[in-house]
Amino acid sequence: MGKTGDITASRKTRIFNLSPQQVRELRQRGEPVDCRIGNALCIEWYSNANGRVTVDSTEFLTQISDFAWRMTPEEEEEQRRKNQDAYEDWACILAFEDEDDDDDMEDFEDPRDWEMDEFAWERQLQESDAMTRRYMELIEAYLDHPEREQIIAHEMGWDGYDGVFDRDDDLVYSGESPFDGEDDDDDYLPLEPLAHTEGRDWIRSRDGKIRHPLSDRAANLAMRMWRICKENGLTDSNGDGDADIQTMLFNAQTISAKLAGALDSLAYEDDPDGAFVVACLKRALNHFGQAITSTSIVSQKNRLSPAAIQGFRDEIFAIRQDVLALMKHYRQIN
Repeated sequence: MGKTGDITASRKTRIFNLSPQQVRELRQRGEPVDCRIGNALCIEWYSNANGRVTVDSTEFLTQISDFAWRMTPEEEEEQRRKNQDAYEDWACILAFEDEDDDDDMEDFEDPRDWEMDEFAWERQLQESDAMTRRYMELIEAYLDHPEREQIIAHEMGWDGYDGVFDRDDDLVYSGESPFDGEDDDDDYLPLEPLAHTEGRDWIRSRDGKIRHPLSDRAANLAMRMWRICKENGLTDSNGDGDADIQTMLFNAQTISAKLAGALDSLAYEDDPDGAFVVACLKRALNHFGQAITSTSIVSQKNRLSPAAIQGFRDEIFAIRQDVLALMKHYRQIN
């Protein structure tokens, strides 16, 4: 049970004559990848049990029969509106679904109340993720469509931008800045970290960057893992390209990126929003589990020494424990 979304056998997409592994290797070497534009079968629906489900492939054999009927322009517009409504309903459910009681929702429903707890922040971040995914899907779906901008704006619900893409005379850059001729003495100065939080909320990494101690540890771990794999001939640069090795390294790099996004800005904030910090850290926790799983898979292949794998795992667990302790700290002061 559920609602249908887009169903078409003529969605334009890139089709490669090479295997996914060959395409990936060419892209990693910076070499061009030949492709052609072809039709893909796309079936989208919003299941009451499983959420948004899509089938999008060029592998199916399709046959177009004679038209039994055609939509009028009005019917086509109505169907597009229904598809957008189905997406928005799904995004709303995703954003506001939460395992906690309804008391958390009551605070979040008042748009004038900006004192959000970690659950409200988490819902808002989930909604942002859903909108971002939808936007990227639309870009891919209508990549070569001559009216791409208008269609995407409509599908995203940006009705206030109707017609803006037709006003080329307003959008073409003339080469002159509206600030030309103004005094340049007031140029923005680079942000400086708060001196009294050094060592707690930030440190200077070996390359001179401002980082939170935990994001710096995660970055150093990801780099150490990459170097050890490279020394053992297990990276793409040495012609191996082992998928499980790449997954393990990707998970480590993702942890580093997530912690940097959640924590590095604390260097410049004297009174951070603890609930927001906790919500961001919660989103990073899932990647720790994926990282541990990937180290186990690599360990079974005996391509790295047990000592190296155990070192990776120990540091991942240690960083995770410190993340949990930091979340507890910000919950207490929020």
